[in-house]
Amino acid sequence: MKCYLDRNHRTVFGTLGELYDENKMWLFQTIEKPDRDNQAFISCIPTDTYTCRLGMYYGGDGVGGSKRDYAAYEIMDVPDRTHIKIHIANFVTDVVGCIGLGMVRDEGIPMVKRSRIAYETFMDYMDGIKEFELVIRDV
Repeated sequence: MKCYLDRNHRTVFGTLGELYDENKMWLFQTIEKPDRDNQAFISCIPTDTYTCRLGMYYGGDGVGGSKRDYAAYEIMDVPDRTHIKIHIANFVTDVVGCIGLGMVRDEGIPMVKRSRIAYETFMDYMDGIKEFELVIRDV
């Protein structure tokens, strides 16, 4: 399976885009850090094609922390970066180099809204898929 993330709104505060499957059967809004030359923790990842593999997101506080842990896809082989996930996030401050999903977006802030609903819907669509290809593009 192949999915696309088209980044189509950039500011110094964050990067917004749209994530969809190869048949455009579904579409989600995305939130990421601004582009800061792939610096860990403060930048979105470079445009490229990546393998995403199903694993776990540990609530941002590690295994067994007080925050909720849940299944999530990790974006593999990002140059000079590790633990890049697709997860629940509404604001740029909710991601540390990762990609957050939402149903709608607000370009003025920037942010995405209804992230938990978007994420659960995304995971329902991806049911049974352990790995997929993600093409990230600037449009």
